Amino acid sequence: METERPLDIRKSTRIYDLLRAYPHLRQVFSKYAIACPFCAGSLRDTVAIGAWKHKVDADLLVRELRRAAGLPPLPGEDEAPTAEEHPV
Repeated sequence: METERPLDIRKSTRIYDLLRAYPHLRQVFSKYAIACPFCAGSLRDTVAIGAWKHKVDADLLVRELRRAAGLPPLPGEDEAPTAEEHPV
């Protein structure tokens, strides 16, 4: 039997799919006052579009979402700071 892999989180990930796989990540969106989890736009919008609409750095948001989901950093982002380490 094959083990199902967790949903990967990237800028191109639809917010709806992300929250179905990781409901607890609503708190990361709330941290940035992003109401996407409760908006109809989350059905079609990606993380990048949600970040852009709310003037949040998409790379920072992806890093924080991945970290909160327990996923490893994307290649080249091992040393990237979070918002706490480098406020916007």
